[in-house]
Amino acid sequence: MQEGALWQHPVEQLLLGSLGILPMAPLATVEPTQLPSVLRRVEERLRQEASPTSADELWAATYLLLGLRYDDRTVSEVVTRMSWLQESSTYQAIRREGLAEGRAVGQLEGRAEGRVDTARRFILDLGSDKFGAPSQTTTSILESISDLSILERLHRRILTASTWAELLASERLG
Repeated sequence: MQEGALWQHPVEQLLLGSLGILPMAPLATVEPTQLPSVLRRVEERLRQEASPTSADELWAATYLLLGLRYDDRTVSEVVTRMSWLQESSTYQAIRREGLAEGRAVGQLEGRAEGRVDTARRFILDLGSDKFGAPSQTTTSILESISDLSILERLHRRILTASTWAELLASERLG
């Protein structure tokens, strides 16, 4: 292969080169409309010449390299149109990993939000029993607090406060 930037090379050089450089073919002089055709040729070579393990690794490299040249929308559109790519075990593994990571982050965020909501509900329930129904201002102030440690301190102070105003003043909130 000749010197120069990869995106300046004719795609044919990469498509006909060794299997190791095949994942870089979509980065060569390829118009977005040509991308499905280039990927199909990459897939054909991998199916014919590579072991299943090597093919999976090279597909992973190809998929990841797409992001160097094409925006997320283009990559997503290509993958959506190319059902054979969606069936790739590498694509499925990357997708599963992304979904698992998203779920884990969502669960952590959900747990934290759930704990804050639960703490607010306990304060409102216990405070209502002790001080009477909270005013709209008191409810708004409590709903604006997202710091769990503050809500936990308020929860403990319900035992010693005698009014909503005294409880909120203990944290200098209202």
